[in-house]
Amino acid sequence: MVVFTVRIIDILLIQWAKLICLIYFLALCLAFSSLAHADVKEAEQFFLKYQELWNSFDIEAADLYTDNTKFLGKRVYPNGVVRSIDLPAPYLKDLIRNTMPLARLKNDRTEYSNVKYEITELGVKISADRYSTMKCFTDPTFYIIIKKIDGEYKIVESYGTSQPQSNCQ
Repeated sequence: MVVFTVRIIDILLIQWAKLICLIYFLALCLAFSSLAHADVKEAEQFFLKYQELWNSFDIEAADLYTDNTKFLGKRVYPNGVVRSIDLPAPYLKDLIRNTMPLARLKNDRTEYSNVKYEITELGVKISADRYSTMKCFTDPTFYIIIKKIDGEYKIVESYGTSQPQSNCQ
């Protein structure tokens, strides 16, 4: 009788331990889900700021990038030649600051559609179809990855496809 009672107590303890583990696991999932949701909300705000700075031709757009941002992409030429792009971040940031006045003169604006946010190990990946109003060209490969550094989001990786010619009629 004692052995039987001890066995029932053992079974009940095991079941309680399983229940506690399940509750702990669900709490962790809920906490991670809340953090991921907060990251996506902040990423949405960051991307709105990104678009606002670029489309108002503000040189502060360069400050959204880190000094180590990976700026990758490709340039597709009319003759079919495709060149890979891998620019150093300091060069890219200077290029942005120096070309914003010309972009303003040409009213070179960008529109984004099909925007998606994804939590990755590098940060939040924001991908979209990027449309150049000046070149009438849609880049479906565009993405940026942002990461919180010293309390604020910065772009740590950027990718896109460009072309030198305009498709406008």
